[in-house]
Amino acid sequence: MTTLKQQITRNPFQKTTPKSIVPPLHTNLSVAQSLPCLGSLSSPIHSPYRSKSSRSSHQTLRTITSSNQENPQTPLITTPDQHTNCSLRKIPSKLSKVCRLFYNDDKRKKQSTCTDSEIFQIWKDILIDIKNDGTSKKWRQTWKNNNLVLFEDFIINDLKFIREYVWCLPRVKREVLACLVNCVKLGYIDDSLFQYYLLNNQNFKEASSFIQTLLDNSEYIFDSNGDPCYNEDGFIIQISPKKFFLVCLHEILGSDDLITFFTESYPFFSDSLTILRWCFEYHKKIKKDFLNQSVNTENSMELMRLEKLILGVLSKKESLDEEIASEVKHYFCTGMYSNSFTVSVIEILNNKVIGETKKVSPITPSLKEEKKQKKSKSSDERRTEYIENINEVQDVNRENLFTIHPLIVAQQLIFFDSSMFNVIQPIQFYNCNSCCINKYISKLTGVKCLIQKHTTSLETFSFFLEVAKFCIALNDFNMGYIILEELLFLTKTNKDLSQLLSHEVEQQLTNSFALFSPVKRYDTYKNAIYSLLSTESFIPCIFILEKQLKKLNKKPLIENNLLNIVSIKEHYQLIQLFIYALQNPYQLEQNVSFQFFFHSMFN
Repeated sequence: MTTLKQQITRNPFQKTTPKSIVPPLHTNLSVAQSLPCLGSLSSPIHSPYRSKSSRSSHQTLRTITSSNQENPQTPLITTPDQHTNCSLRKIPSKLSKVCRLFYNDDKRKKQSTCTDSEIFQIWKDILIDIKNDGTSKKWRQTWKNNNLVLFEDFIINDLKFIREYVWCLPRVKREVLACLVNCVKLGYIDDSLFQYYLLNNQNFKEASSFIQTLLDNSEYIFDSNGDPCYNEDGFIIQISPKKFFLVCLHEILGSDDLITFFTESYPFFSDSLTILRWCFEYHKKIKKDFLNQSVNTENSMELMRLEKLILGVLSKKESLDEEIASEVKHYFCTGMYSNSFTVSVIEILNNKVIGETKKVSPITPSLKEEKKQKKSKSSDERRTEYIENINEVQDVNRENLFTIHPLIVAQQLIFFDSSMFNVIQPIQFYNCNSCCINKYISKLTGVKCLIQKHTTSLETFSFFLEVAKFCIALNDFNMGYIILEELLFLTKTNKDLSQLLSHEVEQQLTNSFALFSPVKRYDTYKNAIYSLLSTESFIPCIFILEKQLKKLNKKPLIENNLLNIVSIKEHYQLIQLFIYALQNPYQLEQNVSFQFFFHSMFN
């Protein structure tokens, strides 16, 4: 017994709350933590400024990290903090990789010694003064004394996205900008002074066009409703699928994190073929722009983002017909793209073209072979003690099941579960009504029948309770949940059995099932899983996922052709656990007799 318990080396569940930072008044970025290595809109995403130190000559994968140091808030649509030099235009280099809200890093001018909070108060005072009297000299002198600027080293290269540029500004700056625009229209400020306030005499070829477009379209630009639709703090709350796609790839507004979220969440609102068609169109646009400008495409930011998006979409597609595969090769296996990208595309196509590969099916023992192994045992031959060595288990049936140690039973139940779980394609979890998911749930439900038929005494009840505990200790929350839920159901419906249970056994059952309490959206259960990420294999509970998605489905994911970003993020965070679990499968020893017994019982 002691040696068996030593097989489980697992720390007790610790209640860990995902890190979150309450944004100060002058910030506007949500930094709620998402799962490791899987980007989402809840991840820290940076503002539309880039630093010299964040550039490199090669595109590399990034890991999202957080720090206890300053983590200032920035708008939702932003640029990456690591990418390569772009040959299309000069890239701003003076700002830190996480933009500070009121930070002026122009070394040609006197540096401000104020802290962020002090500068924020200055901006706030200016906003109040402008609203009270746009002709006042007080706010103008304050502006000049502190050497303020609204757009710091910000190069506007695409006026079609001017609204997005403006909404990338922190809220107080955006409100100041709106007041300045009104002052220009009322004649309180001339165009040259307006340009100074916006750009602080920075040399922009596009400055006049930008300012004129801003003035001519101010009502549309500052309106929070539109595509995208913003809240007051500058977060996107609604956006059309096509605009979402375009923003992801934009040289300044796009980011690696945003692309990751797009490729992970698009199955909620579109399909792979539609996204690939958009990629074909975007390829033609880039190619046309490059030909017109005679620019080298080797280090293009847009191309690198397009490469990442294409690989993300292709990896989601279960299979590709030859026509689509041919189009992908025609557009993307060209000299415009990097060699590593071309190799990856060809490898994916070779694996996903219909007819070339097949998904491995779950391991199901041969019925004929198993029948040959079966031998009947008399009651005298039954073991009175637990079998503690799995190699000694040569035959499993309803009569001798309870002679085998609960740990071995739990391990084989996990093998049975994982063999079905691991063959599910990640994209199947986006629709829990899919045939694949329904078949998986149907198989798991068979465990309930096993418990109902065999839980007839205090001994058998305690046996299954121990099996459930071992399943949870080994991180299979499916099996743990199914067994505990059925045992709890039996205590309420089977009065004879309930009377046999001691208070201690009932308390053990209650304490064990508390892990799956729906309080605070299954907070205890989620914290238990979060503590396992990137360290251990686990299988989340598909039944809890069903319940959570039913509640979320009351909120539409898309309405009037606008995506509800909050709803999509909530959906994705639920299935993200299952996608992550598929990346770290169990490595367990199979006992053929056990697996035959389970499949025969549950079919």
